[in-house]
Amino acid sequence: MPNRCVAYGCSNTSSKSISVFHFPKNDALRKKWTEQVKRTRAEWKGPTRNSVFCSEHFTQDCFEVGKRMCKSFGLETTAKLKKDAVPTSFKRKLTEALEPAAKKPAYEKRERLRVNDSM
Repeated sequence: MPNRCVAYGCSNTSSKSISVFHFPKNDALRKKWTEQVKRTRAEWKGPTRNSVFCSEHFTQDCFEVGKRMCKSFGLETTAKLKKDAVPTSFKRKLTEALEPAAKKPAYEKRERLRVNDSM
């Protein structure tokens, strides 16, 4: 079973156009990657040996220059991250992850149902 990206709402796996990257062994960098996941997935327990980020969550300057140039010319190459790269590109707004859905009181729900039933 392929490893899926741990970013919220992303289910990318490795393919010709997308690379996946395991969490770094360096503790300080690993902590930064973990913090990035928890910004949109507060309940996330932390990385396992199968946890990966896909290339969609890294900016172009996170990749080694030679690999970026090959990609810009349309040449197939395996993407290689710089040693200090941190995922920072997320489609979901950070505030969405932190704002709980507004709960409507039971009274409002009963009123809506009553109006619908009377129609």
